[in-house]
Amino acid sequence: MPPAVHVLSHPAAYKDGARVLVLRARNKDGAVTLRTISRASFDAATFDQQLEGLLEMIRPGERIYASAGARDVAKAVRLFKERQLAADYDPDVQAFYRDLEGRWLSCLMDTRSQAEKIWLLDCDSAEKTARARTELSALGLGAYEYATKSGTHLVLPAFDKSRLTSETRDLLHDNALMLWAYS
Repeated sequence: MPPAVHVLSHPAAYKDGARVLVLRARNKDGAVTLRTISRASFDAATFDQQLEGLLEMIRPGERIYASAGARDVAKAVRLFKERQLAADYDPDVQAFYRDLEGRWLSCLMDTRSQAEKIWLLDCDSAEKTARARTELSALGLGAYEYATKSGTHLVLPAFDKSRLTSETRDLLHDNALMLWAYS
């Protein structure tokens, strides 16, 4: 692991169940080569192993994320089967089978495969964070909050998002990825 890697600590509840971890390079963080590496875990112990493996691969300008909410494997399997059948009508029928792991991880990460809806507000300034906290408090909603490289993430169960101002609603990610590490 490079010396400038910052690893975040989150409650064990965000490791339980089926989850997808993603190591992603970002130009705006100074990554020279863009790459994405994804891994699945199905329990907290495997999550820790997968995270450790990704930490060993991380390079400058890369981040490691994981799905904030557990995934429903039965829903992902159903979606995988639908996509497999649909691939029968593709010009290159075998293309689906050349990337089975990628197809499976894509199905796990699909919004339709969420076990429970978990949302994330990505606040990149103190003003946005304060506004989001105020709005959530007025709605009687609590959030798990943590600092990121450039701001704050607030993670919370889904609710009627129309109750938020449009400015705060624009910060909402409905298929939440939590930040676990960055370089």
